[in-house]
This record gives sequence, structure tokens and C-alpha cells, in this order.
Amino acid sequence: MASSPSLAAPAICLSKPGFCVTGYSSAGCDFDPGPGSDVQPNYGGTDAFLSIFEYAESYVCAYTWGGPNDNYGYGISHILAAIKDRAFVTGVFSGTVDFDPSAAGIDDHKSNGGTDSFLSILTPDLLYE
Repeated sequence: MASSPSLAAPAICLSKPGFCVTGYSSAGCDFDPGPGSDVQPNYGGTDAFLSIFEYAESYVCAYTWGGPNDNYGYGISHILAAIKDRAFVTGVFSGTVDFDPSAAGIDDHKSNGGTDSFLSILTPDLLYE
């Protein structure tokens, strides 16, 4: 029996142009709450995610990252400044995880056994730093 998609969003960050949400999801989650569809890839177990919303335009996009084990996004902060506009996502992971949410990049990190914490930083274009 296939498992149903699940999604949990324990953290939200409000900013002037909109808001960001982080949490964790399983395979097959549609991140677009409107009539559109944005099903993000799942890398096994639960994966951390970042969703971006604008107040006027609603849903913007979402990104997921993870590995074969469970990974969770638990906290988020959005720093607005003239030069450094960044979203900071914190959470936990186990096993090996590719923290670069882009299709082109790879930034694998391996936990030191059990569960380790992470901090991911993304630019306004949601590029991974």
C-alpha cells in the first residue's frame, strides 16, 4: 500500500513582501495551495522544504532537500537589507543530504551518526549559499 503525502509546517517568517514557511514533507506533496500544481521531488523519508509566498500574488515557489533518511525544517528567519536579503532555514538531518535545492548543484553533507542540525542560507532568487 502506498503511503499518502504528508506535510508539516512548524515555522513561518513574516517579511515586508510576503512570508516564508519551512517544515517537512513526504513524497507527492503539492506545495501550491491554489489551482496550480507544484509537486516537489522527494529524496526519501521526509524532506525539509522552504515555501515562499507574496501577499499580493500568493504562492511563489517551494524547494525541498534531503536524503534517504528523514530530514526536518524547524525554523526560519528572513533578513531584509539593501545588500544581504537572505532566508535562513534551520532543522535536523540524518545520513547523507544534498543541501543544494537546485537541480544543477550538489552539496552533500553526512551526519556524524544519529541526527545533526543544519543551517541553510538561500538568496532572494532561492539560490543556495
